[in-house]
Amino acid sequence: MIPYAQPKFWGLEEQYMVDALRSGWISTGSYIQQLENDFLELLGTSKEQHDAIAVSNGGAAIHCILLALGLQHGDEIVVPAFCYQAAALVAIQLGLTPVFADVDGDTYCVTAESIEKVLSPRTRAVVAVHTYGGMCDIVEIQKVLRGRNITLIEDAAEALGSKLNGKSAGTIAEVGFYSFHAVKTITTGEGGIIVCANPEISEKLRSIRTYGSIKTKYWHDLPGHNLRLSNLLAAIGCAQIKYWDEIVGAKKEIARWYEEELGDVKAVKQQQFSGQVDPLIWAVAIEIQEGHFPAGRDWLLGALKDDGIECRNGFYSPNEMPMFGAYKSDSPVSDRLAKNVLSLPTYIGLEREQVKRVCNAITKFDRQS
Repeated sequence: MIPYAQPKFWGLEEQYMVDALRSGWISTGSYIQQLENDFLELLGTSKEQHDAIAVSNGGAAIHCILLALGLQHGDEIVVPAFCYQAAALVAIQLGLTPVFADVDGDTYCVTAESIEKVLSPRTRAVVAVHTYGGMCDIVEIQKVLRGRNITLIEDAAEALGSKLNGKSAGTIAEVGFYSFHAVKTITTGEGGIIVCANPEISEKLRSIRTYGSIKTKYWHDLPGHNLRLSNLLAAIGCAQIKYWDEIVGAKKEIARWYEEELGDVKAVKQQQFSGQVDPLIWAVAIEIQEGHFPAGRDWLLGALKDDGIECRNGFYSPNEMPMFGAYKSDSPVSDRLAKNVLSLPTYIGLEREQVKRVCNAITKFDRQS
């Protein structure tokens, strides 16, 4: 069986975690500060430019951000219609209104044009999701939002290591966040981190993640939560960062193998990337083409699984999910991608012959091959 994902550990993770355990500092501790500092260095920025705030997971990150922005009940937050809907789910929990913008059919990323179409006087935030390692054109989106009192948030959970015009995903807008979930490019099992260029917002973020306390223990300045990352998990993250060059090399090599194997296959179209983007692809994604798999994407997923290959469907469109019934959107591209995209195994440790086997299986099931 070729699994969809499989975490990679080199050995230092265990050493650091045991060190944290033996130190007695298993909740808070020195590895949290080290992770925040090392992560900024990995992104090519510094404490003078950004603050890094480690949190318990990616969902906790967007929760902290929306609370720190002080958004009010009924305020609108724009999110892509094709993405993992963490931001929309948190927005609903906070009494905000998610508004869905369509994405580009080649890059799978939301565009400045589609965002502009859905802005209203009630819009207070836009979440630009960098999907599968591709990147939205943050610069163009910033131009659309300029002067509108709308905060732009980068969801870089799937794009750690990707760059737009040489700048790391998550560091271009005022605030961005990342995930360290088990299947992500760097993992701590669960975990996440926020990167913020605004000191005032950053102070609120640090307070909110610790029950609203800023300087004095047991004194609550804000209505916060316990959204902290433990020292044990931070230790794993610190170890993973030590192997960043190996991670980047492996991810780029796997993406190149898929491009070589699928580049001339008419049955599928791989996700595309702007010339300004240097992607570190988290998961290679393809859109099946009309007529090649008449029974559809879900049939292909099942056929691949029966053949010993685990893949995953693309993200569902909000228009398909009953819980988003009150927030229907005009997003035909996202609706199409939701029915036709699947992502392929892209984990570090995947071998060339395994990639070839995945691609050969896709070709085998193509009714027009």
